[in-house]
Amino acid sequence: MAIWLSGRKGMPKIKKTKIKCRLFLMALLGSILFLPLHTWAQDKPVGKIISIKGFVEILISEPVAEAKPGEIKKVSAEVWQQVKKKQPIYAKDKFRTGRKSRLKILFEDNSMMALGPKTTMSVESYIYKPEDKLRQGVINVAHGLSMYIINKSQKNKDSNFRIVSPTGNLAARGTFGFVSSSPTKTIVANKTGSMSASNVNPNVTGSQLVGANSVSTIPQGQAPSVPQTMSNNSFNTISSVVLGRIGTSLPSNLLNQDATTSTTGKKKKGGSDDSGDSDSGSSSDSSDSGGGDSIELDPAVVEMLAEVDPGIVQEIVSATIAPTAQAGGDSCTN
Repeated sequence: MAIWLSGRKGMPKIKKTKIKCRLFLMALLGSILFLPLHTWAQDKPVGKIISIKGFVEILISEPVAEAKPGEIKKVSAEVWQQVKKKQPIYAKDKFRTGRKSRLKILFEDNSMMALGPKTTMSVESYIYKPEDKLRQGVINVAHGLSMYIINKSQKNKDSNFRIVSPTGNLAARGTFGFVSSSPTKTIVANKTGSMSASNVNPNVTGSQLVGANSVSTIPQGQAPSVPQTMSNNSFNTISSVVLGRIGTSLPSNLLNQDATTSTTGKKKKGGSDDSGDSDSGSSSDSSDSGGGDSIELDPAVVEMLAEVDPGIVQEIVSATIAPTAQAGGDSCTN
């Protein structure tokens, strides 16, 4: 007690220093406890960008300060930034392509999403535990045309991969195909394996199992249609649009680095196929078996493309006759 009260101003300098240190540590601990959850640790990447054609953007949400009592809570600012090849991606990331843009995303479990023209897609959630052979992914395709390659090596019974859209709810464990999304309709064209399709509205009953080489439509407020057979040439046409070989207002020799891929996605004699893209065992060319030498626009293909961009069908037809010259810049606004 005598020591505590001794010294100039009644307290030794050593005691003062200790008290200041304790107060600082208490303040620091209190600030850490009230930090937002995402500042505790950086989220782990769930995949990366493996291919970009044209101008593609990613949405970055910037946090804002919490509202004080009596104030209206502010909405976080939205900032679109240009994506870069090999850029890591995280859950909640959102992407958009323009009319002449394409994007490929490879996830940690080797599943892949390829975005075609005028497409908006977000990674709602993605859990991957290789030690448990578990993969649970939810991808939201709000608009546009996309290709999915779902790795089936995740044997855990709880593994799943879901693609949701304004009208559709699609689920599979291992398959390959395409999805066309708009506010009023979702069309799924499944090439291999099978995809369970239902309406995103839980009040709409009924589902369909869309098998290999089949297409089904999910209109707003309705159950999926009975799957119909789709030809190899039709799949080739859709694949060519998604991968940027046709339907971009550009001649094929500007779309492909080696200028050897035809409009159906088949390699020309002596050429290599799309050497600029690394699909990691990609099946982007697995639909090229049995393709022809010209574009086939059957009703299913026309419907899928028209949902994305009504003008793209006429552009494809014109491109098979006389490819147009490069026209203007690209915009990612859908």
